[in-house]
Amino acid sequence: MPHKTHKRRHIGDNKGDNKGHARQNKTSKIETIKRDKRCYSDTEMGEICSTGQYSTYEGNFYKNKNNLEKFAAIIEKFKKDPKYKKYKTQGERYSKFLTDNFRAGELPKVMNQVKNDYYGYVNEEWFKENDIEKGEKNYYVQFDTFRIVQEQVYYKLIDYMKTYIKANPKSEKAIAINNVYRSLHDNTTKAMFKHVDAILAELTSFVEKEDMYGLLAMVNKNETISWCSPIQWVLMPDEKNVKQYISHLTLAQLGIYDYDIYLGPQDYDDNETKTYKRLVKKEYLSYIEEIFKACLGASQAKKYNPHDIWEVENDMLAAMACDEKLKRDDNFY
Repeated sequence: MPHKTHKRRHIGDNKGDNKGHARQNKTSKIETIKRDKRCYSDTEMGEICSTGQYSTYEGNFYKNKNNLEKFAAIIEKFKKDPKYKKYKTQGERYSKFLTDNFRAGELPKVMNQVKNDYYGYVNEEWFKENDIEKGEKNYYVQFDTFRIVQEQVYYKLIDYMKTYIKANPKSEKAIAINNVYRSLHDNTTKAMFKHVDAILAELTSFVEKEDMYGLLAMVNKNETISWCSPIQWVLMPDEKNVKQYISHLTLAQLGIYDYDIYLGPQDYDDNETKTYKRLVKKEYLSYIEEIFKACLGASQAKKYNPHDIWEVENDMLAAMACDEKLKRDDNFY
């Protein structure tokens, strides 16, 4: 028993000694901190930071006038910004202000541009070397190697064309090419209206004579408009003998590439798709109306309804989808 009691006392004494040592160590640390506490001037703090031990900044930050001006500008910005007035204390306001500014400066300038303006990052140096605002104006707005070289090709082609016209003044082809080239520069409105009147008169004669084949032939003479003919005639390589060209009869193409637009809004369409279909139809009808005005004049254009074009194209689409009596070759030829 005495041995156990002695052991307890021994343990208890150690606990008491440990607590005493802990208190003594804590007190000594506080005294050491108080004794070693120092006050540094801005210059001294700058010298400590410039050693690189606590920062990567080189030089004396506080002796740099630009840095001090930046700090003054930041303080002025903070005072004027109403965004931070909603916070109760000055500490909260300034903490929020510093957080916003540090967040904006987390990435270097280049990385920040890559993140927020990648197009500018990629093209900035090129724009510096090629000032498109001060330089020669071009017809294209997107600058790249392809378009620049293509423009050179166009001008070279114009030179070849002028040489050909000059060398062949009586050639029918040269005269036609020259007429097209001059039409780009000269005012050809009167000539255009004469051409439109002639086309209308020809179309009217086919309708009055009920000459459907004549009408189809007339439309297919011009490849510029033949694509929209109900039945399109084209010359293409023979699928069985590619060395020769043969006549092909094929389907028409409609004015709008997305044929689903002609079907109108459907139950399975979402709201965005329905709105898109209505908008495209509206713009397409306006486009047709503008063509009537440009070709016929405002007064004559009133005689023609853009919705008739829409209905005809819908009928053509329905016919294109119909294959009930269509004969097919076993070899798909």
